[in-house]
Amino acid sequence: MNYLKKLVEEFHSAVVATIDHKGLPQTRAIDMMLYDEKGIYFLTAKGKDFINNSSIKTIFL
Repeated sequence: MNYLKKLVEEFHSAVVATIDHKGLPQTRAIDMMLYDEKGIYFLTAKGKDFINNSSIKTIFL
């Protein structure tokens, strides 16, 4: 079974954890919306400092 399809169509929502510049965990809820051969596309709430978190880049490389 295609795990990306399962994540998007069956789970849909998830909590992503990263580590901030002080080494403390930061969590954010996301909605996994679409997928293709490159990965998953997701949404999160406006105003969340998600993409600006430098540690998130490490997760999605």
